[in-house]
Amino acid sequence: MDGEKHIFGLKPGEDTFVKKRMLRMSKLIALVLTLSSSLLFAQKYQVITDTLGYDCGFRGLCAVNNKLVWACGSKGTVGKSTDGGETWKFQKILDSTKSEIRDIEAWDENNAIVLSVKDPAQILKTTDGGVTWKEVYTANKFETFLNGFAFWDKNRGIAYGDPIHGHFEILTTTDGGETWVELAKEHSPKATKNEAGFAASGTGIVVGKKGKVWFATGGNASHVFVSNDYGATWKHHETHMTHGMSSKGINSLVFVDDKIGVAVGGDFTAPDISEKNYSVTTDGGISWHIPDKHQHPSGYRSCVEYISKNTFVAVGKNGIDISYDGGYNWEIVSHQGFLTIDEASKGTTIFLAGTQVIGRLIIQK
Repeated sequence: MDGEKHIFGLKPGEDTFVKKRMLRMSKLIALVLTLSSSLLFAQKYQVITDTLGYDCGFRGLCAVNNKLVWACGSKGTVGKSTDGGETWKFQKILDSTKSEIRDIEAWDENNAIVLSVKDPAQILKTTDGGVTWKEVYTANKFETFLNGFAFWDKNRGIAYGDPIHGHFEILTTTDGGETWVELAKEHSPKATKNEAGFAASGTGIVVGKKGKVWFATGGNASHVFVSNDYGATWKHHETHMTHGMSSKGINSLVFVDDKIGVAVGGDFTAPDISEKNYSVTTDGGISWHIPDKHQHPSGYRSCVEYISKNTFVAVGKNGIDISYDGGYNWEIVSHQGFLTIDEASKGTTIFLAGTQVIGRLIIQK
């Protein structure tokens, strides 16, 4: 052999031209495939932006049905839509310079309750559709920082806050939020050093049937605390999700039933890192595992919602992921950032909210 490489029976020197032509063809084929997949992608999933540019970071959503949805966020802001998110009416119900309303629960067009996290931590309620708001709880401790609340029904609810003197604050109500009672320190769940919750989307706490309730933590530990008696007594369980810094941990929980659940989170200062950013349970939160050799959500995720027993949606600063196998494998379906998500309790519309944006996610069947 003379050491010269011949391809396709061409003479020496001609192979360079062929290589260039083949490279151009491969790039063209790749472009066609990319455009084709993008078209399919667009046909299968669609993000509709209803409100863009409003001066607020939205963190809380409560979709009562396909038409009625409430939202809340920074600068003391509460919003309501009665036409499926196409139009919104916003109001500022607290001091707009410092108030962060991170969670909202609503039962109809007139009755809703919101949680403001700090300075001071407050819970307010409306019974006239938001025309007036009544303070039903104001923290008497400067250290109180509330992360979220959840309700079993119109009367019974629970809220949780960051630890004070080593114990998480637990508040409960049995009269629709009119009054709140703090769980005694000796019964409240104990935190490890530098462990806390996240008020990322109001979904760090969720409730189930017959007094079941879970809440998640981050910082120095990534635990899920579980109670079976409406928050009177607690146990905690390890998830092995990312932790060790104040920005790391579990931001959101969702349970399909009393057994199957998914936790998401990560590091909110590093939104593109997907290491140890989710975990699943099949025994009610007693044991959690991060699936090995599975596709993780594509970065930090601040909220997760289930659409059906096997279909979950997670959102974060850098996009939206969907899982069709019970939260084990995830695929990114949009790079538009959102912070919270909620499917209508009585309906199928999936609402999204984030920094200066509210929208909807359409999943083609």
